[in-house]
Amino acid sequence: MLFATEAALVSQDTGIAFATPATDVSAASPTASPGPAEAQDEASAVLMARLQGRKIEVLSQRAADSTTYALPSGELETAAYAGPIRVKRAGVWKGIDTALSDTGADLTPAAAVADIAVSDGGDTDLASVTKGTESFGLGWLFGVAQLAGWGGGFCAVWLARL
Repeated sequence: MLFATEAALVSQDTGIAFATPATDVSAASPTASPGPAEAQDEASAVLMARLQGRKIEVLSQRAADSTTYALPSGELETAAYAGPIRVKRAGVWKGIDTALSDTGADLTPAAAVADIAVSDGGDTDLASVTKGTESFGLGWLFGVAQLAGWGGGFCAVWLARL
């Protein structure tokens, strides 16, 4: 069985789209993946969506609370969310992940909108949340006891008796 294929490419440097000549391909692999459903800019995403017949995310329009896709029809579709679904850390978008990990003095989430720290015990700070110049904290007058049973997502906090 022969398949005729034609591809269009977009130069990352200039943004100019160009077509490659048609070629004959003997058997397409059923496990071949068309690659990630994302492109850096709108023009590339629209071209990829038309060629692949699927929606392609426009990475340059990605935001904390919205995702924009190029559709095979050439139109754009934006999904807007009630709150953030991702955060930008060191220039890279990461999905919100509130799973706590022990970072030494505190327990912190993997990726959250604000800087959050939960005490792992031994001091009077219970938890703090900081976003920009605003911060909020909770403390315990007599100190927080050390965590017991931390592991596998389970932790039990035992407060020392006075």
